[in-house]
Amino acid sequence: MVWHGPEALSFIGVALMGFTLGPVLPTLLADTPQRAGRAHAPNAVGFQIAASGVGLALLPGAAAWVAERAGLETISWFLLALAVLSFVTHEWMVLRENRDHVSAPQPN
Repeated sequence: MVWHGPEALSFIGVALMGFTLGPVLPTLLADTPQRAGRAHAPNAVGFQIAASGVGLALLPGAAAWVAERAGLETISWFLLALAVLSFVTHEWMVLRENRDHVSAPQPN
């Protein structure tokens, strides 16, 4: 989408983004008991649902605000920035989790 190639290619890009992002929340919700523990899973799922609601409310508005001020062509850059931010956040969390597992004392 950032490339501004043929319209068909942009459509395929948007469809591919939707197809690949669709299963993210259900996968996170299903994996929550393993990551947060069974005792904390209901609360963690509640926070995940709340965060997804906030994201669904704020991100389209933020994209519209950016597009209103800088033009519609900036929406693709906005989406790219969100993707990079999501990737960096994910990698940071993985590194932090790995560091915590390595530094945790092992039972004898």
